[in-house]
Amino acid sequence: MDLEFCAEEQAMEMEALSHIFEKMDTISPTEFMLHISPPESEACFIKVRIVYEPAYPAEGDAIFTVEGHKGVPPDVVTQLKELIATRAGEFSGMGTPYVFDVMQEVTDTIGSIAGLNSASAYDEMMMAERDAAAGEAEEEIAEAAEKVLRDENAADDDEHGIMGGEPVTEENFKTWWAAFIVENNINTAIEPEHTGLTGRQIFEKGEAEEA
Repeated sequence: MDLEFCAEEQAMEMEALSHIFEKMDTISPTEFMLHISPPESEACFIKVRIVYEPAYPAEGDAIFTVEGHKGVPPDVVTQLKELIATRAGEFSGMGTPYVFDVMQEVTDTIGSIAGLNSASAYDEMMMAERDAAAGEAEEEIAEAAEKVLRDENAADDDEHGIMGGEPVTEENFKTWWAAFIVENNINTAIEPEHTGLTGRQIFEKGEAEEA
């Protein structure tokens, strides 16, 4: 077994991984940490430590350890650990580097979780918009109903001869009648015989017309 060849393979794989994954911390020539998250998102991630055995990839293995995570449910973390162990076991002994293949599957799984979270957020936003629209519709209906009720009440008032304006009292009638006589040059000695209306009726008629 050529350990020097294995070291070269390890170095080349680490170099390639550093360009593929945005966040990679090199701990030693045979150990590094990958921060796996969906593209352009930090909503969820998982940290995986990888250690090369001296004979990797010829005969040795890459050892994967999940060091931390965020936004990933515990049951999914367990599934990811099982996925890593299964895939690493399948590649073990094949003589070719396989860290990228294993980590790519982890990345895809994290991406699907982020997609579900985004869909959930979208659903919540759409529900909030629907609630707001329903509230506005209810307000419009209430305002329309109130307007109809006002119009009906006004129609009822007209139908029953209910007029607006100041109530007729003896005092305001006398004041109005005096002004009315002056404005219209009425001769009080003869005009009441020809009008057909009493002064009070004329006053009330004028109030109704103004209303």
